[in-house]
Amino acid sequence: MSLTGKVVVVTGGARGMGHAMVEGLLKEGANVAALDRSWDTTESLPDRPGRLLTLAADVTSEGDLERAYAKTITTFGTVSVIVNNAGYRQRDVDPSAVTRVLDVPADQWMRMLAVNALGLVLVTKHFIPPL
Repeated sequence: MSLTGKVVVVTGGARGMGHAMVEGLLKEGANVAALDRSWDTTESLPDRPGRLLTLAADVTSEGDLERAYAKTITTFGTVSVIVNNAGYRQRDVDPSAVTRVLDVPADQWMRMLAVNALGLVLVTKHFIPPL
């Protein structure tokens, strides 16, 4: 299946696997709306005028997702694929230390659950209408 002209939404697109997916999708001809809560990263994405849209959005914020969806539709007119890649890991609690599972504060567990479970549902809810 060709990705040429398809519009792919990738969450967690600024770093790691999401960044690699965005690069690969662009190489395959897709138009990409890449969402991340922060684009303060040393990893740069290829310059693809008119084919890459980078959006600051927290997957747990309906307001952020509403704005990201509106910008995606204004820019590309549709959505063909959703890649729910954003995630919050235990090592994101304190990247400078190894944190035992039992030592993770409850508010950090709630953040992990919000991003990893609720975020998936909210992104799907906001971007699925064209599908």
